[in-house]
Amino acid sequence: MSSDIQAAVYAVSRTLNGDAIWEDRIHFGYIPPSMNYPYVWIVFQGGGDQQNDLKSDPLITLAVTASTDNQTDAFEAQARIAHMLDDRGLHDRFGGIAGLDGWTIRTISKSVAIYIEDPIDKAERIYRAGNQYIFDMEAT
Repeated sequence: MSSDIQAAVYAVSRTLNGDAIWEDRIHFGYIPPSMNYPYVWIVFQGGGDQQNDLKSDPLITLAVTASTDNQTDAFEAQARIAHMLDDRGLHDRFGGIAGLDGWTIRTISKSVAIYIEDPIDKAERIYRAGNQYIFDMEAT
């Protein structure tokens, strides 16, 4: 994993960790079997250097979803995540989320909404709701 992706994932994990809904159940990529609900799942979706500056200035897209065992909780968690992440970069109106050393997160923008129902069997489903977030970053 490159350091710009690590910085964005770290910012999400650190910001969301300890919330009353999902506590410390935040995972990047792999979800361990038999994970208790609800949990947050972070997936790298793409990005790279914009080449607008002489220094590295990546635009990183992460999908951040909450997985629950009922639809209402999934949508409530989606709204909570958006409240904690959207417009929270250094140059945004609610600024202040930091990445790892060496990186500044200039802006965080909520993008495409995500909603998936995963059937486990005929009666049980996993509900995933969240958004893509675009991290506009720069090397410091």
